[in-house]
Amino acid sequence: MTTTTAVVGLGNLGAAMARRLATRPGSVLVHDTDAAALERAAEDGCTPADDLPSLAAASDVVWVVVPDDDAVRSVLKGPDGLAARMGEGGLVLLSSTVSPGTAQEMARLCAEHGIGLVEAPVSGGADAAEAGELLVLLGGADADVERAREHCAALARSTVVTGPAGTAAVVKLCNQYVLFTGLGALYEAVDLAGRVGVEESVLLEALAGGTARSWAVETWGFYDRLSRDYDERDVAEEGRPWVKDLAETLRVASDHDLELPTARTTAELLPGAIRRHADHKTTTDGGTR
Repeated sequence: MTTTTAVVGLGNLGAAMARRLATRPGSVLVHDTDAAALERAAEDGCTPADDLPSLAAASDVVWVVVPDDDAVRSVLKGPDGLAARMGEGGLVLLSSTVSPGTAQEMARLCAEHGIGLVEAPVSGGADAAEAGELLVLLGGADADVERAREHCAALARSTVVTGPAGTAAVVKLCNQYVLFTGLGALYEAVDLAGRVGVEESVLLEALAGGTARSWAVETWGFYDRLSRDYDERDVAEEGRPWVKDLAETLRVASDHDLELPTARTTAELLPGAIRRHADHKTTTDGGTR
């Protein structure tokens, strides 16, 4: 039996996931509120759906990669949402970074309609998605998680099962917390080295070969490009992951009576560091800023 896969949400990550899935056998339906994003996805071999209900009715598996909790609810809830419109036995893979409570709420909603929902937040970024090298975290009921594994094969180099619905959301937030804290320190290290005349490239070579090596070091420039992409698409500051995800991390910690002073400091300082470096690189590389 042929499985029809769909992707809802064609931002930086969702578009890359859709492109990757379109290289595999079977059709890939896509939906987004941005007509230009749908046009680009069609050029990449995907099939734009007329609307969300028609996509839901035609799909066996839907990856949801929309920006935040409110967008997730708007896609899944209501008479035209995925939960009501997908056929019984369908599977939703929730890759949006959301709160644990939202993940649990949406899992219950889907279960009421006979649909499985597995949290499937990813780590690695758009380049890793196109290469099929993502890490996918899987949270949900055991039977649904087992079904989800096979659908991750095209996108993931590895999967980690975190437990029931809500746990993958927490693990993803912890991933973001550690990533962004290290990234904040890296921007400060670049500033420090620069003050004494050390070139960025020299510092990065040293860090990549020593005990400070990390994904942020190895992919230096990623957040310059991502920041400019968000600027071009008019993504609000509060919707950018280094703002949104750290804020959610702090909310979850507060709910559990836990202080995360490093996260709080990073949340205050990192957005400005990313903005300054992205703007500086655009200017020095011959851009228009």
